[in-house]
Amino acid sequence: RVASVCSGAYVLAEAGLLDGRRATTHWGRTRDFVARYPKVKFEPDQIFTRDGNVWTSAGITAGIDLALAMVTEDQGEEIAQQAARHLVLYHRRSGGQSQFSSLLELKTPNGRFGALLSWARENLDAPLTVEDLADRAGMSARHFARAFAAETGTTPS
Repeated sequence: RVASVCSGAYVLAEAGLLDGRRATTHWGRTRDFVARYPKVKFEPDQIFTRDGNVWTSAGITAGIDLALAMVTEDQGEEIAQQAARHLVLYHRRSGGQSQFSSLLELKTPNGRFGALLSWARENLDAPLTVEDLADRAGMSARHFARAFAAETGTTPS
């Protein structure tokens, strides 16, 4: 099998190994990659892809996800879980999520939502609905959505 991590997908694409295959690379390279390699079935919102014996990952840390998936395939679920636990990692992040988190990119405002955003970052394993966030902020969902957008420049969802 062949694998690439992050922008290493360019090397595989140049070699023609990705023609007609699903692949991904770092989200910051999407536009350039798609323009250069139209024969590749590019999947911009995948952490990693596997198409036959060719694997590609979105970024450096996504390469760890890819490696754990390979370990699972080769050695089984238990060994992959042990490896993830040893590395203090989630065993399996969903491959269908966006490669970057809008919440993590959002600047924490100094205003009234700073503590809420800090709390949300620490609780990403729970469903964080607009209603839940509004309740935690002590506001109605509608008022919270307007105030949050005004202060942060983006919607809470």
